[in-house]
Amino acid sequence: MEPGRYYARVNVLALVAVAIWFFGATFVGLPAPRGSDAAPTEFSAARAYATLGRLLGPEVPHPVSTPAAHAVRDRIRAEFARLGMRTTIYRAPGCNSRPKYGYFACGTVEDVVAEVAPGADRAIVLVAH
Repeated sequence: MEPGRYYARVNVLALVAVAIWFFGATFVGLPAPRGSDAAPTEFSAARAYATLGRLLGPEVPHPVSTPAAHAVRDRIRAEFARLGMRTTIYRAPGCNSRPKYGYFACGTVEDVVAEVAPGADRAIVLVAH
């Protein structure tokens, strides 16, 4: 291959690589976060942030079986009630151990179960801890 053609190919490939990088860095394709004035059918980062603030409350640690954990549970249930959803609590014993640190603790864990009715052959499951 002639040296001129070789350098032309290298230059073209370098330009293609730079163009791909430029478009990737410039056009990320992510929508801008929507404010609280977004339509109710659209996700709003501002509304989600406000909801998170209501759920977290004073932002203190809330280990299992403590009054702080019960307060978070009650705020979660209140948020579901505000949305018109009925909730129940599923309670079970739970233990956690870290043998490396000589740590073993047990407590009563509580899951908030919200029912969405009427169903439409679809379900949303949210698990968080």
